[in-house]
Amino acid sequence: MEKDAEIVAETAGLTVGAGRYPLFQNISLQFMRGQTVCLVGPNGAGKSTLLDTVVGLRRPSRGRVAIFGRNPRHVEARRRLGYVPQQTGFPRLLRVGEIVSFVRSAHPGATWDEGVIDTLGLGALWRRQCGGLSGGEQRRVALACALAPTPDLLVLDEPTTGLDLGMQERVWSFLAAARERGTTVLCATHFWNEMNAMGARLLVLVGGRVALDGSAQAVLGETALFRVEVSGAVVTDAPEMLWWHEGSAPGVSVMYFTAAAAAQEFLDRLLREFGPSVTGEIHAVGVADLLRR
Repeated sequence: MEKDAEIVAETAGLTVGAGRYPLFQNISLQFMRGQTVCLVGPNGAGKSTLLDTVVGLRRPSRGRVAIFGRNPRHVEARRRLGYVPQQTGFPRLLRVGEIVSFVRSAHPGATWDEGVIDTLGLGALWRRQCGGLSGGEQRRVALACALAPTPDLLVLDEPTTGLDLGMQERVWSFLAAARERGTTVLCATHFWNEMNAMGARLLVLVGGRVALDGSAQAVLGETALFRVEVSGAVVTDAPEMLWWHEGSAPGVSVMYFTAAAAAQEFLDRLLREFGPSVTGEIHAVGVADLLRR
């Protein structure tokens, strides 16, 4: 296999959770060298769970996950990994410089990028205890710990939450430079600007499965969904349904389908079953409508 086609991370038949409604089920994905992938979807879709499983923080119920061809818990795999979780927490009494020095010691032989430390403004925080940092400052420390060792795989869960726009743009610049070096970036985000700035490939997760997988331009700009709003019947599942949630008004259910025929068939079936007590409408919408949920 050519180096440019190297598989950096993959899942095969991955299932997490048990019972009738696992968190996600039978997900098989490959992430290639130098590829940037944004994971998006409604709250509770499984984005953080998938990332935690990829980096080895969560064990799958079934299936397999590997990074660099190894179990993600293997020390050599972890040395090539940079990770920023959704929630960041450092020992409150340790200073920023101590945290960064500890991370540096865990990456022997890594090409350490001092420019990350400087550009994220950690010099002014170097002797500050972590317990006195704001949420945005802690985020900058976490990003520096992930980016500075120049890893081959970056896994970022909402990386710019709490950062001002200027700092967000600096992070995007670092990620662009990392991609040029061949780093693979997996990023969960809710921000449109991040999807457009970073998302060469977009994975839309809903209901514990991969609903859409393609380029950001194709998924956001060209994919049509069909939104069905129903009053008078509580519906939580249907054949070919992509996602369901409660509507803004009491007694309203909102469902999304990828095919107009499936949406119409579902609505017709409800009308036959419940009669005039049920009302419904179908609207053609973009993926953005689903992701705003």
